[in-house]
Amino acid sequence: MRDFANRMKPRPNRPIVARGTGRRSPRIELQIDKLVYGGLGLGRHEGKVAFVPFAAPGDRVAIRVTEERRNYIRGSILEVLEDGPDRAAPACPLFGACGGCQWQHLDYAGQVEAKRRILVELFHHRFPETSALDITMLGSPRALGYRSRARLQLRGSGASSVVGFFRSQSDEVEDVPACPLFRPLLGRALEQVRIGRRAGEGDPRLTEIAIAASEEAGTWGAPRVMERPPPAFFRPTIS
Repeated sequence: MRDFANRMKPRPNRPIVARGTGRRSPRIELQIDKLVYGGLGLGRHEGKVAFVPFAAPGDRVAIRVTEERRNYIRGSILEVLEDGPDRAAPACPLFGACGGCQWQHLDYAGQVEAKRRILVELFHHRFPETSALDITMLGSPRALGYRSRARLQLRGSGASSVVGFFRSQSDEVEDVPACPLFRPLLGRALEQVRIGRRAGEGDPRLTEIAIAASEEAGTWGAPRVMERPPPAFFRPTIS
């Protein structure tokens, strides 16, 4: 967990100013009570709600405040001081930098329970008549390798091209050679898109593509409708 915190530290020699305050960002410590929609950890500090990405329920963390408003603050983790019971080592080395997922710092049972609690709060808040319902959630039989579709970002063409996902809280793109959440055939689709892009195939102006794979049919393709017919490497292929 310390390595992850180190990756998320601000660059040295640049004073960080908390947005909305004009003051240099302070370091504060707090306890994470739960996760909310989007995977943000929620804690409290001096009467304000605090939202912290990549935190787990039960974590005690030191954070750098990145934004402060009258009723809430946002921060990024400097150090995990004490792990919550559901915290786990991410399966992907790009987790934290890549914005393709937000939950790998929890074990899978913790992910399912956190999502169930978010759903319960949403229903009970918006539809009070559901407060007596016992809401359950059925997880995937696979903790990894379950995604059969994805929306990829494409930048550049040729040897320097980038194929992946938006970086966390950024409009820059993280190059993703492989994703542990992808089913095997979707992983091969990602590889083929990368090979085609680096070979200069297709329209270099294309910046996004949705891909989907069917393990049962042994095919993958790009279901998104494009302005022009997709090049050969975007078309369905037989595994």
